Amino acid sequence: MTTFRNMVEDILEKSGYKLKHKYIDQIYKAINDSGITKRIYNDEHWQGYNEILRKLDELGFEVITGPANDQLHSNGYSIDGKEKCWTVNLKKDEVEINGNIRAFAAGSVEYPFDKYDITLTLW
Repeated sequence: MTTFRNMVEDILEKSGYKLKHKYIDQIYKAINDSGITKRIYNDEHWQGYNEILRKLDELGFEVITGPANDQLHSNGYSIDGKEKCWTVNLKKDEVEINGNIRAFAAGSVEYPFDKYDITLTLW
């Protein structure tokens, strides 16, 4: 059993899997500790999104991002108008991480995005 485990550990190490998940854990910890995703924003220039990008830059990641355009989003906005989504691609030390940043409407019916909360999901 130990030999098999060593083989699996070696494969994971060579594939970059461990380093990738180490970076993901590091990002989540930094975002969580800074409180970026723990509050409601009430701005018009996507402060929460920009704070996440600054934090990723501080951690040394090359960041490529833009509004999501898929079956559920057009220019980042969801079809129902309750969410804005940006795709993110992060690179560091030959490790690539994908994910998205989502802002969810937390305002009134008339002005849904005068307040929003924000999340970061990575894979």
